[in-house]
Amino acid sequence: MASPHVDDLSVMTYVSQFPAQAKLKPGAPLRPKTNANKVRVFGKGVEATGNMVGSPAPFTIDTFSAGGGDIKVTVETPRGKQEPFKLEENLQKAKTYSCTYTPTVEGTYVVKVIFAGKEVPKSPFKVGVAASKSDPSKCSAKGPGLESAGVVANKATYFDIFTAGAGPGAVNVVIADPDGKTNTVPV
Repeated sequence: MASPHVDDLSVMTYVSQFPAQAKLKPGAPLRPKTNANKVRVFGKGVEATGNMVGSPAPFTIDTFSAGGGDIKVTVETPRGKQEPFKLEENLQKAKTYSCTYTPTVEGTYVVKVIFAGKEVPKSPFKVGVAASKSDPSKCSAKGPGLESAGVVANKATYFDIFTAGAGPGAVNVVIADPDGKTNTVPV
């Protein structure tokens, strides 16, 4: 059935037809729809060292290559109690999740990640948490925004925060107005 008008750039279409009663043979190999072995977990919150009490410990769970399935995370303190955590789906990157917990005691935490009912590679993660080495008494602040006179309502001002020698840690600023209402200020 070859046509003399066909050249080397022609395309052939093949339609395969299977009877409606076609069934898979027993024991035929199937590709699993989910594969927990393809889940990647990475970030500070699952590393063996580098985490400190009171500092957030974030990590990412990437299920892109693993198919569909539910994620279950547990974070256990060295004392065997469950540490609260926040798990969110990343909207910017498909099938990835951000998880963050804040260690409250020093020691070895255990982080378990389960995907589609199976533990992912390297789970449970043994995470070392050290005591905070920060000294807030070594922090100071100076500037016109802290002066008792000269601050004008509805006019921007500023002040500087000095943390030299205080060690690691996050700086938080809360400002109270004369009525006692507080407002958190991004640093």
